[in-house]
Amino acid sequence: RKAKDVVYHGKPVFESSAGEASSIAHQVRGYFEHGLVLTEEMTVIDAGAHIGLFALEILERCRGARVFCCEPIPSTAALLRLNVARFSEREQPVVLNCGLGATSSVETFFYNPMASMTSTAYPDVFDPVDVESYVSWFRSSDCPKAYLTAFPVHPKYIPRHVLRHFMVKAMKPKRLPPVRCEVRTLQEVIAAHSIQEIGLLKVDVEGAEEDVINGLSEDDWGKIQAVVVEVHDNVEGRFSRVLEKCLGHGLMHYAEVVEPEFARVNMPMKTLVAARYPLRKEQQG
Repeated sequence: RKAKDVVYHGKPVFESSAGEASSIAHQVRGYFEHGLVLTEEMTVIDAGAHIGLFALEILERCRGARVFCCEPIPSTAALLRLNVARFSEREQPVVLNCGLGATSSVETFFYNPMASMTSTAYPDVFDPVDVESYVSWFRSSDCPKAYLTAFPVHPKYIPRHVLRHFMVKAMKPKRLPPVRCEVRTLQEVIAAHSIQEIGLLKVDVEGAEEDVINGLSEDDWGKIQAVVVEVHDNVEGRFSRVLEKCLGHGLMHYAEVVEPEFARVNMPMKTLVAARYPLRKEQQG
């Protein structure tokens, strides 16, 4: 289906469920509020590319950017290909139907057709989520409009038990049938495409963040100028370990971002923005 309210380069995007593109676009645009430097013809790797909105945002902001999109779920990768087909063959991102991890393998993912952005190889990342808090948030005046387009009417007019049922399905992916997907390492992807410099590495992989960055070689780290990583900190110390990896490889300037909506629903998730250059907004460690 086409998302009528999300348009890139003059065309609406394809989404797997109603309202999905609007909420993702809201999150993606937030990545660029923390001082990342974007340049024409930069190379970007998008780990967890989903339906491609991060890639579309990059190509709106950076003429000639070379983008590599990695998405493990086959049906989601098909939508990703549809969304990037609006560009000429020379401009199109490279779409790789694979996940990224510490080693090459075939792994079990849990695909959620109701909320495909929650599809994951690590369904436990959503265990801390307080479904009742989510229901209250959706029904409140604090919820951004971008998150409300999935509903036919404002959630405050929908009975709580109906919303609760929807949220359990959306946030408990381990209840869903598994999908076997190919997983490669970033080292393999970088070598296969002869990538010499990475202007930005974006990682949004629903609990597999450490696996992804552990798939980098020491030489690969030296190619990376900046990262933006969504970290599910439900495993004690995960954010600190990801940050230490970045600092240890020269990405010394960073911002630690906690989105208010995730704090509101007890989701232990932070975004790390780290770079070799000073960020315009940064919290120094």
